[in-house]
Amino acid sequence: MRLFLVTALLVANVHLCLSNGSALGKPPGGMDRRAFDLMTGVYETVSWNDGRQVHKTPAISGRWSFMNGRTMAIIHNRIDPKNKIASVGWGYGIFADGKFKYAYPEWVTVKGDESQSTVTAVGPFEGEREYEVSFEGERMVMTSKSGKQVWEVSPDGMRYTDQEWGDDKVYAQRIWKRLSGNLESEAKEK
Repeated sequence: MRLFLVTALLVANVHLCLSNGSALGKPPGGMDRRAFDLMTGVYETVSWNDGRQVHKTPAISGRWSFMNGRTMAIIHNRIDPKNKIASVGWGYGIFADGKFKYAYPEWVTVKGDESQSTVTAVGPFEGEREYEVSFEGERMVMTSKSGKQVWEVSPDGMRYTDQEWGDDKVYAQRIWKRLSGNLESEAKEK
């Protein structure tokens, strides 16, 4: 199982690096550009609320990134030692006309333990999700069409709340801290 996860991570990183030159670049300006710039970065999971309990490392861990219109998610759920879940996904995100659309066309999940595991290639949702984007001060709030998913993004990190997460359509709220911001802005500062 470890070899599979390492391979999946390498493929995801190569895919992300090679696809940075795509047409998904920055919006020209206005609110869409502000949203794009705020979202850009790498984030690390701080906590995961499953509706019953708030879990922290090492029971859960993860990274999420948004760079040049590309997304990558790595989520490890070790809450149940007999049914560990590790997911790796990559895709895209587009800010346009006050909306954010994103999808994970590639997603791999491994469930189980050291003695037995299963692998699936089904993402946490089908197709694209679309969010209305608004700002409250320096904080961006994105709400899905259904209202069941809400992202709150600030310079310090993000909070993602989903009333129907994953295959089981369960409540999940993940708090992420920002590890890095807009890499282009950081490069200009050096």
